[in-house]
Amino acid sequence: MKLNIKRWVVLALVTFSFAASLSAQEVTKFSIKEAVAFAQKNNLTLQSTRLEEDIANQKVKETLAIGLPQINGGVSYTNNIQIATQRLPNFINAGLPPGSPQGPEFIDAQFGVANSLAANVRLDQLIFDGTYFLGLKAAKEFVKISEYQVRQSEVDVEINTVKAYYAVLMADKRIELINNNIKSLDSSLYSLKALAREGFIESVDTSRVVLSLSNLNIQKAALEDQRKIMLNVLKLQMGVAMDKEIELTESTESLKTTLKSVDVSGKGSIASRNEYKLLDQQVKLGILDKKRYQMGYFPTVSGFLSHQQNTFAAAGELGQLGDPWFPGTAWGLSLNVPIFSGFMRKSQINQAELRLQQYKFKLNQFEQAYQNEVFTAQTNYLRAVDNYQLTKKNVDLANEIRRIAKIKFQEGLGTSLEYTTAETESNTAEANGIIALYQLMIAELEYRKATGAKIIE
Repeated sequence: MKLNIKRWVVLALVTFSFAASLSAQEVTKFSIKEAVAFAQKNNLTLQSTRLEEDIANQKVKETLAIGLPQINGGVSYTNNIQIATQRLPNFINAGLPPGSPQGPEFIDAQFGVANSLAANVRLDQLIFDGTYFLGLKAAKEFVKISEYQVRQSEVDVEINTVKAYYAVLMADKRIELINNNIKSLDSSLYSLKALAREGFIESVDTSRVVLSLSNLNIQKAALEDQRKIMLNVLKLQMGVAMDKEIELTESTESLKTTLKSVDVSGKGSIASRNEYKLLDQQVKLGILDKKRYQMGYFPTVSGFLSHQQNTFAAAGELGQLGDPWFPGTAWGLSLNVPIFSGFMRKSQINQAELRLQQYKFKLNQFEQAYQNEVFTAQTNYLRAVDNYQLTKKNVDLANEIRRIAKIKFQEGLGTSLEYTTAETESNTAEANGIIALYQLMIAELEYRKATGAKIIE
């Protein structure tokens, strides 16, 4: 029986380890759209910004509560260990017949009982306060600022995620091209070594190819490290744990098919930019802020309603508390008229006006910067298109030169230097082509961002 138990324990541990291994090896696949959608839900910075929006909504409720009825209640118990003594004029003497013996000039009296219990409830209601109503409106407008900040953060997360995704794909493509070049050189090196053994070529010819292979392996190792770094950047943008394995389902070939000419003749719409909406909203808040201080010159009106119950008991007779209760009810109004605040209110209005001017300057500054940003994005995009088309031609030309140089070298009509040079130039052209493709995609993203267009179609 003990052996069976031991066998089951071992089996359970093996099964658990196997399951944990499978879980650790689980890979999640993402397309660009899926990566962006995941980032919009899990990016930590974006989540924090959304919390700011929630805080702003709660601030509105807090401000609204100021104008709602405020009800407070309380209970107090008092034990007069020594009841205070009052010395009063002896009013009895004045009522005695003339010639009667007079009592002392003063009478020492104690008013109150040893024990008292009071329960009260009070309702306060703000009836009119101009600063309150403007403050409530400003709080609601402030929520819009938080909303625009969330939208802007979402755009930033989307762009940064797409850029990181592109960077990983470009690293993959460059590694793929280097692997192909390494295979090509390996194949050539095998043939060259055979020719060198037969004395048809010099050993320096094979040495040049070996050197080229070594350089390619160094570049490959650097690119693999860069790819790991960029993949971690992508995980960071998406909100994926660093130890989580992810796989990208897109490729540079699939992205090329989605490339299309972007119409850059338009100027876009500044009103679609969240930054503009944010600055415009600050101007609106500045106006409300100034009005809030101006309303400080108006009177405020508030009312109250209170009710209390009191009960008393003599010393040593706490059981008498509550028998009976004596009620007391009152209501009233309060009018507060500001007369002179030592010019504080005037200073507050002037400060609000100066802040409003700052907000307007920032809005005008963004309007000017927007035009320059769109122009710069247009120029960079058109230049990126030209560079990409040119690098494609250069890749085709460099590959043709390499093909001819390889044939000439293998047939003894060319030198190894000519062949390795053509190989290096071909590798450089292909790398430049990948870089140009990446720059074109980034330029398109920046143009869409500048004009306020949708980032991912």
